[in-house]
Amino acid sequence: MNKLVLPFFVCVCVSASACAESLLKPASFPKTFDDLSFSERMQLKTKDYELYQAEYDENGICIKNCAYPGLNIKKELEKSEQDTQQAVEHSQQYEQENQHELNNHNIAVNQNAQTAPLHTQHLPINTQNIISSISSGTSSCADRNPDIPVGQKVPKGEPLKGRPYITSGYGPRTLFGKKGFHDGLDYRAVVGTPVYVTADGRVFRVVNDNICGKGLRIAHEDGTHTIYCHLSKQLFSKDDVVKAGCKIGETGNTGRSTGPHLHYGMRDYSGNKINPAAYTGRGKN
Repeated sequence: MNKLVLPFFVCVCVSASACAESLLKPASFPKTFDDLSFSERMQLKTKDYELYQAEYDENGICIKNCAYPGLNIKKELEKSEQDTQQAVEHSQQYEQENQHELNNHNIAVNQNAQTAPLHTQHLPINTQNIISSISSGTSSCADRNPDIPVGQKVPKGEPLKGRPYITSGYGPRTLFGKKGFHDGLDYRAVVGTPVYVTADGRVFRVVNDNICGKGLRIAHEDGTHTIYCHLSKQLFSKDDVVKAGCKIGETGNTGRSTGPHLHYGMRDYSGNKINPAAYTGRGKN
């Protein structure tokens, strides 16, 4: 009897000791967006299309992976509208300063004077590097959208020809029975429809995931990024220079998609999602 009791007693003690030790150790859980540091958030925001996939309850309160912790969908829309307005003002400032210095540059060239690079000090360092790389790169295209001016620096206008039907606008929506925040414009388009970049830029990222599907994220001189999702073809690679109005891909039905269409999204120079309608001039039909 004693021989059986002793091993049992030892097992109980060892088990209890292990449990006590585990209780003393801090538990480790998967991080959500709310748990990240500021620098980690910035790194995440500069990656692909909605990698963190925010989740909301039935009242529209963000409960997981929140871009703006503590805000419901209504407040998130208000914050996004503020970010959008600031981005538009920033883009306008860039256009004005760029045009002013371009005029001075051309005058100096005509007078055979020494010219200096265009002023970009009001933009973040990483954006200045993008401007330099775009300016030094070359690209040509056989298929371009004539509605996008050649050499356009700020992504204005639409990425498809002919003002196609917008199936889903920017902001709150319910999809698959769940409330959420749609961070772009969805254009109806059959598979294979040409997609055009809306401004000079450089391919920041080539996307291939189960949300965006095949996609491209392109950085522009004013600091904004444009995002093109659910493509069937991507015609450029990472770091390639693309010129305004040029064909960059074809529409498809890849990723999390309910049917063939193009998702067109935008980010400001801090990685915040902004409303593309402020740049396209059209957010609904």
